[in-house]
Amino acid sequence: MKKTVSILLTVFLLLAAVAMTSFALEKNADGVYEIATADDLIAFRNEAQAHDKAILTANIDMTGKEWTPFGEIAITIDGNGYTISNLSYTSTAGGNVGLLVSKLAHGGQKHEIKNLTLSNCSLTVTASNGT
Repeated sequence: MKKTVSILLTVFLLLAAVAMTSFALEKNADGVYEIATADDLIAFRNEAQAHDKAILTANIDMTGKEWTPFGEIAITIDGNGYTISNLSYTSTAGGNVGLLVSKLAHGGQKHEIKNLTLSNCSLTVTASNGT
């Protein structure tokens, strides 16, 4: 019985490790992240460092995915002529809020988003006038 539990626990841990790394992105030879799925876009948002660049390699449907915009790091996204659809974000914070980026990049640096179409996307801001 102990051996069976031990084997099952080992298999579970291996599967968990694979699941945790399956959305990790790697840069291509040009140092650019290639984004092909909604999970790739979310992983880029989670992993991006200042001045990281990404290029879309397919249309991305964000239906059913929870989204939080990029924060105060300067990033570049080249949509490469593709579309992000069904992306939505609701903020109660007010202030500088956007669908893909929520604030100006730190130190006055700028985000760059180009060659990208957004389709059926929504941004809802519900904040009091004082924020």
